Parts: sequence; C-alpha cells; structure tokens
Amino acid sequence: MMLNSPISQRMANLAAMVLFTFSSPVAADGDVRLRHAEAFIDAFYSFEPTRLQPYLAQAPQAHAKIMYYQGWARGGEYKVVDRQPCQHEADLIICRVTVADNLIKALQINMHVTDVFSITMDKMVITKVETSSNDPEAFAIASEWLITQQPQIMQTVCKGLMNGGPTPAQCARAFVAGFKAYIQTTSE
Repeated sequence: MMLNSPISQRMANLAAMVLFTFSSPVAADGDVRLRHAEAFIDAFYSFEPTRLQPYLAQAPQAHAKIMYYQGWARGGEYKVVDRQPCQHEADLIICRVTVADNLIKALQINMHVTDVFSITMDKMVITKVETSSNDPEAFAIASEWLITQQPQIMQTVCKGLMNGGPTPAQCARAFVAGFKAYIQTTSE
C-alpha cells in the first residue's frame, strides 16, 4: 500500500478530522448527546416499547411514566405534525414535538398540542425525562368531568394513569370516548 497515494492521503485527512472532532469534549459530547436525544424521540414516537426501553434503563424514576405515556400516545393516535431539533437549554436537552391526536379532536378544538421532553443525561446516558405539554384548559375540564362521571375507568383501563399502569392505550381511547360524551352533554 502506498502511503503517499491520493486515496491514502484523503484517508489520513479523514482520520485526523475524526480524531479532532471526537477529541474535543464540548463539541463531540454536545453533538452526540443531541443525537442520542433525537434517537430517544424517534423511539418514543415509533410506538414500539422495545425500542424505547433501552433509553430508559438508567432513568428508573422516569421509566414507568414515559413507557405509559408512549402507550397513551399510541392509543390517542398521536401523529407528529412538527418536530423541532432537540436543543441544549442549561443542563437539559429539550425536545419539542407538535402532534395531532384524537383527544383534542374529540374536544372539537382546532389546535395541535406540543409535547416537550426535558432530558437529563450523564455523559451519554439518559438519567431523567420529564414531559409537559400545552394542553388547553378544556382538556383538564373534560378530564375532571370524565373522572367524576365515570369513576370506574380509574379502577379499570386507567389504573395507574401516567404512572406505569397496564393499559395506557385503552385508557387513552376511554378518554377519547369520554371527551366525546362530554362535548355531547355540553352542547345540549
């Protein structure tokens, strides 16, 4: 092999670039962490629990909640409308994903909800995930009405709501049906 050939020289330059990029802890760590967070979001919206679980292996406090939320999102038929790139904000990585879902549709509200994932990492390992969204006030009102009018769902399909319960997709579908009933009673 000739070390001075154009191909060998390009390979050496490429190797030097790679070595330089990954020897810079700030640049490499930041980019890899963002890519890891993006992969977590991909896994969440795949609606495949087996893809999501490995990302939560070192985040025991978030595991049950996030796994439940994935099932809820599957049952609510979340569809990604807009996905912003994950960004560093202070010590967190923030990922914003706007979705259309059957819950908001059942409330007859013309809007999309944005899910915000606040991810904490230690090196390249996710150690904590918190979620929030811009659900409209009508969502909270309809939820309260549903729980008051149909309390049995909290002991059946919604047992462990947003905290590791066994049937998140069924719970979301029960909420969709309940929201439709709520709209029907408020429009009479």
